[in-house]
Amino acid sequence: AQSKEEQHDHKKKHADDHGDADIHDRHSEFEAKYQFVCQNPDKLSQIEVMLFHAFPGIEYVTVQLFSETKQTAMELTAKNNKISF
Repeated sequence: AQSKEEQHDHKKKHADDHGDADIHDRHSEFEAKYQFVCQNPDKLSQIEVMLFHAFPGIEYVTVQLFSETKQTAMELTAKNNKISF
């Protein structure tokens, strides 16, 4: 059995050998696709993405937007969480 100090040293050495293990263990990705049908598209000016409030660990969201008149890509953050039309 290892003492707490030996266990700590082993974890630190493992992280040093392989980069910051904690950061890599927490990284994840997911993909979601949404399609909206708007009855009054002329009145739609923006969509506010609330994922950052629900999941504070999200760093950014990559958006690909396709409409009848527009195609664009953008990156949203907690401070910049609105898609403008």
